[in-house]
Amino acid sequence: MLALDANLDTMQQAVSKNAGMLLTHHPLIFKPLGRIDTQSPIGKVVALSLENRIAVYSAHTNLDAARRGINRTLADHLNLKNIQILCRTGPERVKLVTFVPRESVEELRDALFAAGAGTVGAYTCCSFSSEGAGTFYGTQETRPAVGEPGGLERVPEVRLEMVLDPGMVNPALMVLRDHHPYEEPAVDFYSLLPAESGEGLGLVGDLRLESTVEEVILDLVTLLDARTARLVGDKEARVKRLALCAGSGGSLLELAAESGADLFVTGDIKYHDARGAQEAGLAVLDVGHFAPERYGFEKFGVTLESELKIAGAEVEIIYAQEKDPFLAVPGSQ
Repeated sequence: MLALDANLDTMQQAVSKNAGMLLTHHPLIFKPLGRIDTQSPIGKVVALSLENRIAVYSAHTNLDAARRGINRTLADHLNLKNIQILCRTGPERVKLVTFVPRESVEELRDALFAAGAGTVGAYTCCSFSSEGAGTFYGTQETRPAVGEPGGLERVPEVRLEMVLDPGMVNPALMVLRDHHPYEEPAVDFYSLLPAESGEGLGLVGDLRLESTVEEVILDLVTLLDARTARLVGDKEARVKRLALCAGSGGSLLELAAESGADLFVTGDIKYHDARGAQEAGLAVLDVGHFAPERYGFEKFGVTLESELKIAGAEVEIIYAQEKDPFLAVPGSQ
């Protein structure tokens, strides 16, 4: 069973349909639990899952950022061209750089490799080294590995560098200090930009036919049945370039404005963010959180079903019945 949310209602539906897995967009557990209280809302879902042997799996921001993810389904409907990513994401990487005497390079390099540094994709033991000269002056309180205290030393050194995951910084630093001959080894860690992967949060592209903001509103509100849509800006404004981010896209407002978009389609816009968009001259269509993500997740289900068939798996996909928790109040439009 596919559902936008993992909650008691969708789990009960999964039980009633004898599903073996509840696949959702929003995770059941957003914050770590110190204990599971089966009388709490989350605890009741966990208990039902265990009692009925139903797996719960969630694809949240990874599905938002995927090349064929939720945002792409909206971009395809709008027939956008020249599509670009608003906020590129990808595995975070760190570059380690240290300077070590020639005779100690191999030992240090091997120790860092053994600790897991130097992995690039499917390749391991990746590093680069270049030779140069290091200088240092040790005071009388030091115990230099090369030379004597109280003198300026010039030592042939090798610049050794390799990449590693951010979580490995402290372990790598411990390994380096254990295997580096210097009392105070010089070491730098540099944050690296995500690699070009085609993945990221939010998209921006050009409309094939210039429209008005009102025309885009009518199209999307009809498609998504977004009954609580809100607009910041002028309905008569012309739209050539459009940015979008399903769900809560307030954090991407500045990037949407910088991208040259005339209109940003997203959800959960806060008051001060709306004021900021006004000042930036960016029209914003808030179609809510539920409507665009439900639409995109159902499209994902079609893709998933197709891929499962190609893989030779016989899996029946059913969709939970869900409603937007927000209702339009009569007379409020």
